[in-house]
Amino acid sequence: IIDCYNVLSGKATMKIRGVLMIASVLLVSLPARGQVDPRAEAYYLYCIGRMHEMQGESEQSLSSYREALEKDPEAAYLHLALAELHVKSNRVQDAVKSAEKALELDSELAGAHRLLGNIYFGLGRTEQDVTLLQKAMKELEATVRLEGWDIDSRQRLAELYLAHGRIDKAATELEAIIKQAPDQYYAMYRL
Repeated sequence: IIDCYNVLSGKATMKIRGVLMIASVLLVSLPARGQVDPRAEAYYLYCIGRMHEMQGESEQSLSSYREALEKDPEAAYLHLALAELHVKSNRVQDAVKSAEKALELDSELAGAHRLLGNIYFGLGRTEQDVTLLQKAMKELEATVRLEGWDIDSRQRLAELYLAHGRIDKAATELEAIIKQAPDQYYAMYRL
């Protein structure tokens, strides 16, 4: 990791340098290889996967995430990272499976709810599938409940409420958006 940091230090972004620095500190602070806690090793591999992802190296990132999951299959954040990578690679069904597994492990993981909500929202609109749009609504409701600051999820949720004739709920979401960000003119217009 330290050698990788030195090689990339001239051309790597600050984010990548930060990930590399954290990973190298983790590696140096860990005991001998045979005594490493699998969860620590999984997090190390996750950091390496993030580095590859930031460099646009999807296959290397996928490999690191999968190896990390072998070390700690109960880590919801690893399943979410894998789901997000699958979305970027347009592997929607794999993304859904990974996000659902993340929620199975941690039902309060807002990122997984958000990801599923966005997937269902996009598919539902494209295919004009009411069932998918209702799934999107459920996932976006969970996202907004967990992270009320997420204006994009709140906006999509308001659109879904309007499309389903739930005007009062849509108005509540639109008002919340305007309170949070008074410059959201689209929300004001819709309200």
